[in-house]
Amino acid sequence: MAVRAGRVVGGARVGDPSRAPGAVGSQNSTLVEFRGGAQAPFGNYAHLLLQIGRHEEGLAVAGRAHSLLTALDPKPLRAEIAYYLFAYGDDPERTTAQHTLATLIADAVATGTWPLHVHAEARRKDGDARAALLATVAEVLAGTRPAPDLKAFPDWDCPAPAPPP
Repeated sequence: MAVRAGRVVGGARVGDPSRAPGAVGSQNSTLVEFRGGAQAPFGNYAHLLLQIGRHEEGLAVAGRAHSLLTALDPKPLRAEIAYYLFAYGDDPERTTAQHTLATLIADAVATGTWPLHVHAEARRKDGDARAALLATVAEVLAGTRPAPDLKAFPDWDCPAPAPPP
């Protein structure tokens, strides 16, 4: 489906970044402006930013989405956002995201066909030693691989997070 400048798509306005003061993007990218109350596009935007290598911005958007989701708790989207934080974040963010993923996977939450595997491949290309684990987590979340397969990865078994202060 083609997207035309200025068209509203899924609660987000998509257009020419040169026409929007303070817009996210550059002359070579498409403006995505989120409207209040539309939390789901944050997950999509984090996916896009992370996939194109804008990790710092993608993590910021994923973190914002995670905080907005606390009250709503749509589990598949929470799993998606936790996956991004697990794949690209640093400790302690990564450890917290891993615990969130483990809990959601234990509850049989699935993200369906959303292409999380592209992030595992990107991390493999970046030399991340956890690429095989990330690929397996993506497959488990997609429902194409059984959760017990994660037990083959020593990095998947981690201690419980410290309680918040």
